Amino acid sequence: MALPSQQSGPNRRSKHSYRRKNGRFGSRRWLMLLVVLVVAGIVVWIVVGSEDATTTQNLATSAPQGASPPQPATASAQLIEQPTPQPVLSVSQPPRTAIPEPGGGVVSEPSVVGQPVKTSTPATQLTIAPPVGLTTRSPQDEVTPTAGASQTPVTTVAMSSPAPNVITPPILVAGTLPLMTADAVPEQMKEGLAALQAGKIVEARRLLSQALRSGEIKQSTANEIRELLSDINARLVFSREIHPEDPFSLTYKVQPNDSLSRIRKKLAVQTDWRFIQRINGISAPNRIRIDQTLKIITGPFHGVVERSTFTMDIYLGDGNEQVYVCSLPVGLGEFNATPMGHFRVRPNSKLVNPEWINPRDGTRYTADDELNPIGEYWMGLQGIDEANRDMAGYGIHGTIEPESIGRNASMGCVRMYPEDVQLVYQMFADGVSTVEIKDQRINATAAAE
Repeated sequence: MALPSQQSGPNRRSKHSYRRKNGRFGSRRWLMLLVVLVVAGIVVWIVVGSEDATTTQNLATSAPQGASPPQPATASAQLIEQPTPQPVLSVSQPPRTAIPEPGGGVVSEPSVVGQPVKTSTPATQLTIAPPVGLTTRSPQDEVTPTAGASQTPVTTVAMSSPAPNVITPPILVAGTLPLMTADAVPEQMKEGLAALQAGKIVEARRLLSQALRSGEIKQSTANEIRELLSDINARLVFSREIHPEDPFSLTYKVQPNDSLSRIRKKLAVQTDWRFIQRINGISAPNRIRIDQTLKIITGPFHGVVERSTFTMDIYLGDGNEQVYVCSLPVGLGEFNATPMGHFRVRPNSKLVNPEWINPRDGTRYTADDELNPIGEYWMGLQGIDEANRDMAGYGIHGTIEPESIGRNASMGCVRMYPEDVQLVYQMFADGVSTVEIKDQRINATAAAE
């Protein structure tokens, strides 16, 4: 039989065991509560950090361009990539209308009569700029000007305009000393180079031109002389510089009711009126002002075409006083079809934007036809030698095939680059200017025989 103490033992153990279970359950409950609090704290921390980052990003996006974005409040916001700044758009101003000059400067187009002409920074290219607004299909003076090129007489509102400055900067002649010491050069050449070094460019041009026309110098030396004379004429002919000792230039003060065409006729100038416009840097023919002083080149200009070198030498004046101006490349007739001899620019033959009929197949090209093979300018040639007096149909014109310059590719005419034939058109006077076409190869053969 079990003792009483032995009977109550299990009950006590069971009761004790229940208390131990209750103790273990309480510890787990506190542990679970602690875990829940930690998880809740982490969730709150993440939510608050996300709201701060979103706020920082919105502020950075809405901030004006160029302003610094606000500093983030938390470490997590510092990791947010800042938005890429938007580019600032700038509106460029349209370029100012300018007229390039042969001497390198540019003259702004005057907008109101009476305002002084302003000069800008000199340009780097020494190019001869064509005038603005040429007329279409017209002889030298009987013209029908287009818009922007009208020959409207100037108004009678008097205003003063200072005369162009007389500028005589020295021309670089570093390479001329070997030429001066050479024994085989003509005396005029030595004197001309000495005058050039002394700054007497008008006298130098006269003497060097005489040496060039004498034919007593080698071809290589002649080419060097041509380069020197071209530099001289960039100032004496193609710029607004005034040299009182120059026999081929004068000055004229614009009078009421003048136009460039009327000035040309009044002074009996043997060039086209457009050449006056070119050398004075006038943007449009009606942009002349009363009392404005213009430089005038009296002319006449003449040409000498050398078939062996495909060049046209331009000369100014007549007789022994004729001076070299510049050389221009040309294209000539296929199979040596360009005739030799002396020619004159046929009266009333100068045309701008001409029509043309191909004599071989009868194709007609109208004015403004971009496929017109003869380009924008035409000057008819009239033979003045016994051998070429009956020749007809030859002339000087432009081309739409620039690759043909320097080659025998035309039907016999003298073709030129568009900008070159425009210049020659402005310099040559119909009925006055002459063109000699020669071939030194044939002349050399004849001399040897």
